[in-house]
Amino acid sequence: ILEHLNSMLQFYGYEHGLILFRKHVSKYLLDVPGTKALREKLLICPEVSQFIDILGEFSQSGEESFLPESEEDLT
Repeated sequence: ILEHLNSMLQFYGYEHGLILFRKHVSKYLLDVPGTKALREKLLICPEVSQFIDILGEFSQSGEESFLPESEEDLT
């Protein structure tokens, strides 16, 4: 997920890339049980850093592992 987000941000820029990516992340999580609230949060998230934090909280909850070990992997 984060590789796709990073590609969108690099191609479209941070603001527009995040807006466009929201529909993709919703599709990624559509069939994952218990992610309705997460999808709702991500669909209205205005900032890239906040978006990554929300995914990180979900990942740390033990549900899914989406995040690399460090943010350096996003560049």
